[in-house]
Amino acid sequence: MIKVYVGLGDGEVVLAVWDGSAARPVARHVDLSLETLDLREEHFDDNGGRGLSIVEKLSARRWVDATWPAGKWVCAAIKWGVGA
Repeated sequence: MIKVYVGLGDGEVVLAVWDGSAARPVARHVDLSLETLDLREEHFDDNGGRGLSIVEKLSARRWVDATWPAGKWVCAAIKWGVGA
């Protein structure tokens, strides 16, 4: 199960996703091309790991909040408004 949160802060939009894993997210920096993209069903999960890299580029700040007894919120703040 995952949970999603979206909220407004002081001049920013906060986006967060919760999952039950205690493992911290790790960005994979992979060149995306037709040669590296393998959509065969048995390799479908091998194509992941790019989301955190995208979030790092778009967000003003990022953090992870552990939850008890398990899980974590992975959060990102994106500036909005004048001077963003």
